[in-house]
Amino acid sequence: MKICSQHLLGGVEEGIMIVSQVPPLVGAEYYANEHEVGQALHHMLSTTSLKREDVFVTGKLDGEEAMGVAGEGVDGVRTAGGECGLLGAGGQHGGESLVGDPDGLGEAGWTWLRGLSVDECAVSDFPSLMVPKKLWGLFTECVMVALRRMRVDTEDVEAYKLFFLLPRLVLQPVQQGVKQGVAQVIKERCARFLRGEWEGLHAEVPGDRRAVAEADEERVLRDAVRLVKAGQLGKAAKRLELAKLATATEETLLKLERLHPAGIGRRQDVGEDRRRELRGQALELDEKTFDDVMRNLPQASGPGSSQWRWEHMWAVHVSGGRDALMEVCNHLAAGRAPAGVREWLAGARLVALLKDDLGVNVRPIPCGEVLRKLVAKVICRQRAKALRARFCGNRQDDDHGGPRAAQIGVAVKGGADLGVHTVQAPLDWHPEWVCVKADARNAFNALHREAMLEAIERDFPELWAWTDLCYGARV
Repeated sequence: MKICSQHLLGGVEEGIMIVSQVPPLVGAEYYANEHEVGQALHHMLSTTSLKREDVFVTGKLDGEEAMGVAGEGVDGVRTAGGECGLLGAGGQHGGESLVGDPDGLGEAGWTWLRGLSVDECAVSDFPSLMVPKKLWGLFTECVMVALRRMRVDTEDVEAYKLFFLLPRLVLQPVQQGVKQGVAQVIKERCARFLRGEWEGLHAEVPGDRRAVAEADEERVLRDAVRLVKAGQLGKAAKRLELAKLATATEETLLKLERLHPAGIGRRQDVGEDRRRELRGQALELDEKTFDDVMRNLPQASGPGSSQWRWEHMWAVHVSGGRDALMEVCNHLAAGRAPAGVREWLAGARLVALLKDDLGVNVRPIPCGEVLRKLVAKVICRQRAKALRARFCGNRQDDDHGGPRAAQIGVAVKGGADLGVHTVQAPLDWHPEWVCVKADARNAFNALHREAMLEAIERDFPELWAWTDLCYGARV
């Protein structure tokens, strides 16, 4: 029986070990104090079908022997010096339980997963479902199977593969003809996932979706009418104005590839010593900033290639997975991730929209992976003042002696509105003036990465490891 070493806080060997003798909790974990023991037992027994007598507790707590069975009528575990009560707040927001212990659960699932490539796991053709609130805790248990390994071993490719694959296994759309409701289907999938039935869940994923040449005008009109009847006139107007999707053909793919070339100017390797030094200077994410970003996540935005959504992240954050999620984000901020998954973490799903009525040109709309966007948001929020001071302001330019131009793109609240009014007001005051707008064609994809990485290393070395993870390879 294996032990989850990540629960040995600070290398302390003494703790309480909770062992389950029956599926799906075949495994064990250490907890360092009474509070953790109470949380784990309370949450585990309140969210699974286990009976109290199925769970054994053994080990040492503050140097005292503790052994017992959480049987009927027993509210806690007795030690030589007193009683360890069930102190945790169970239910949806309870602490981590033992469900989904990666070291003891679903070995057949991990064996099957090793046979899949990262590419096969990271791309899903079907939009993922939202998780009903009453299932957030159960869904988080599924996610923790991957997160627990990702937080301990930063080179664990299999854990990242499972993380990418999870929305497809648990949140794939419910097929027509299924009599059960969506919530019941997701609940059963989560239970199967926690039993390690990953191959079976994957086999139930339908084949690729049919290519749709253009938006269904009748469906768009029907949606708009429904929104008008609901009094949501703004949403109805946006629905009618939605750009049409380009036809899913080889020609469209070639157009996208021309607009999205491989990374320009791949930088020469800085060397292992310098890389280690820069990673040692990596920014550590602040807990308050992390929580603030999580509370203000944009809703209903497009998912990345794996179909992870912001709403899924929020469910994990508030249901016991916050610490594990933040630790994984800290690893990524320090550039610690398996080489094989970096292109999927840093890449984006491109949606081809028609740019004109003739259908000749397309506009690529990137939808990046939520995990990468989460780290980027926290970093930008945390370093906003320093970035603003570097890129804008009324200071004299050190190189040319002239004033630096003001900008509205970095750490400026309501930047779009500010830009409109900043340009419009002078033109209203001076009708004879002319406004000249300069636009770099395909600016984001034409960025010279070597120059960017050099500037980051020079001015913001604490951000270099993260920037190198995202832009240091030709993806």
